[in-house]
Amino acid sequence: LYKKLAGIDLFSYILSAILTVVLLLINNIDGALVAIAITPALQFFVLLFIFIKVLREYVQFSKLTFKVPMANGLLAFSLMSFFSTVLLNYVEIDIRVMIQNRITMADAGIWTAMTNISKNYMVFSSAIFTLYVLPKFAGIHNKTDFKEELFNIYKTLLPLFGVGMLLIYFLRDYVIQIIYPDFNAMAPLFKWQLLGDFVRLAAIVLGYQFLAKRMVRNFIFSEILSLALFYGFSYYLAGIYGVEGVVMAHFLRYVVYFFVVLYLVFRYFKNRKTTVD
Repeated sequence: LYKKLAGIDLFSYILSAILTVVLLLINNIDGALVAIAITPALQFFVLLFIFIKVLREYVQFSKLTFKVPMANGLLAFSLMSFFSTVLLNYVEIDIRVMIQNRITMADAGIWTAMTNISKNYMVFSSAIFTLYVLPKFAGIHNKTDFKEELFNIYKTLLPLFGVGMLLIYFLRDYVIQIIYPDFNAMAPLFKWQLLGDFVRLAAIVLGYQFLAKRMVRNFIFSEILSLALFYGFSYYLAGIYGVEGVVMAHFLRYVVYFFVVLYLVFRYFKNRKTTVD
C-alpha cells in the first residue's frame, strides 16, 4: 500500500519534472514558462485518473453501493490527494493573478518559477518520508510510541534535508542559471521559500498520521486552513514587501499549519486513550 502511495506522488511529479526539462531545452525560457503553466493541469489529470480508477474498484456505480468502507487506505489517500491538488492549484492560480494585478506580470512569473523549483525538490523529500514514515505510523497506536518515533525522525531524517536545503540556498545563483537563466531576480525569494519548505517537511511528518489513521476530515480541514492562510498572508504581505511577501506568507502559513496539525494529532491520541479507558 505505502509503495503505491509514494508511487502516485512520484509518478505525478516526475512527469512534470521531465516535461519542464524537455520544454526548457527545446524553447529555453518560453518552454519553461509553458511548462509552469501546464504542470498543474498535468498533475490534476494524473490524480483524477488514479482517483477514478480506485473509486471504480470500491463503488458499484450502477447500484450506488460501496463494496468496502470509505476508510480503505488507498481510497482515502486518493481522495485526499485529489482534493489537495485541485484546491492547491486553484489557490496558486488566484495568487498568481493577484501578484500580476497588484505588482507586475514579471513578478508573477518569478514567483511561479520559484514555486516550480520548490515542487521539484519537495517531491523526492515527500516520497522518502512516505516510504519510511507511513509504515512506522500505521503500527503506532499510543502517544508515547508516537512521540518517540516522531523525535527519532526529527533527529535523523529532517536534519539531512535541512543540510540539502542549505546547499540549495548557497548555490541558488547556480540553480537559477541552470534552470531559469533569465530569472536572476528570483534569488531573494529562496530564503523564505526554503524556510517554509523545511517547516512544511516537519509538518508533513506529523500530517502522515492523518493518512496512517485515515483521518480524512482532519486532513481536509488542515488543507483548507493552510491554503486560506496562504492566500490571506500573501494578499497582506504582497502589499508591503512585493513578491517577496508571498514567499514570506508561504513560511508563515506553514508555521501556523505545523502547530494546528500538532494539536490535531495529539488530540487524536488523547481521544483514543479516553475511548480505550
